[in-house]
Amino acid sequence: MNRRAAILSAIFLATAVSGGPAGAATVIQAKSPGPSSATAKASGAPANDKYRQPRGIMKEILTIECDDGYFLTADYYKRDKYPRNMPGIIFIHSEGNERHEFYPLTYMTAGRSFASLAYDLRGHGETTGQKGNPPRTAKELTDADWAAMLVDLRNVVSHLAMKPEVNGGRLALVGSGVGANLAIRAAAEPWAAAIRCVIAISPGLDIHGIKALDAAVLIPANTRLYLSAGKADAGSFDAVNAVYAAAKCRKELYLIDSAARGSMLFGHGLFGKVQEWLTSSLIEPGERKAPVPWSGGRPGQAPAKKSTRPTTAGKSVQPQVPSR
Repeated sequence: MNRRAAILSAIFLATAVSGGPAGAATVIQAKSPGPSSATAKASGAPANDKYRQPRGIMKEILTIECDDGYFLTADYYKRDKYPRNMPGIIFIHSEGNERHEFYPLTYMTAGRSFASLAYDLRGHGETTGQKGNPPRTAKELTDADWAAMLVDLRNVVSHLAMKPEVNGGRLALVGSGVGANLAIRAAAEPWAAAIRCVIAISPGLDIHGIKALDAAVLIPANTRLYLSAGKADAGSFDAVNAVYAAAKCRKELYLIDSAARGSMLFGHGLFGKVQEWLTSSLIEPGERKAPVPWSGGRPGQAPAKKSTRPTTAGKSVQPQVPSR
């Protein structure tokens, strides 16, 4: 069995035991790699898509079915002339936000020959309006809903890893807020052997029962963990320092002189840093393609003119490599 097949097998065998609605363990049938575990329906981008799409980038809107029949809405991006065996990135937004939080980073990473996928969490964005989903918004989510998000993420990972143009053994998770906690938790799971890189922006120690600190200790030594927060954001600042101290994997801490949170830190030097981390973690030097040109713009907004004001760049704590 080759590496890709072994990784996909691990992902799907992990469905044998998953958290039930009330948090208790429920035994279900293991699912074979097929459409029953994570199906997707692709359609063209809506005619009034307000998020600018540069030339050379393809976008598909997906519906991903989870183990319990819940449906997630996702955007999938890749180069028009894409190479095979692309590394994959999954973007996980913060509470109260939606999948466009990381725009235009999603397009830009696709332009650098990544396969990029951003999805709406339960109770967020267009996922709420999916036919058959409970009509609960983010403010109405139950503890069981938040707990189910880790299983949802496993379904998203398996869907991206199965795409024929994606290298299922080279994946990254980029999360903001509760999305950062989910990324850290996922990296510690037995099914996450494909996750090479986790970028956690403004996590918390415990967000709706999704705890980062306990999971950090379990992240494999060969996984790269990148943490970032604003120094004036007390909760996230304490969290990244605690997780950084606890993690035994390869790690880097990037602190920024700002009170901003999540993707709002991109304007303080983090935008370029995230691309640097993804490239160094997932792409070998000989595989790097010339990026598709992009005019800039804040995540979640249409591109804006470049500002002449200086930015407040962050500082990295010396990257740590686990002792052997």
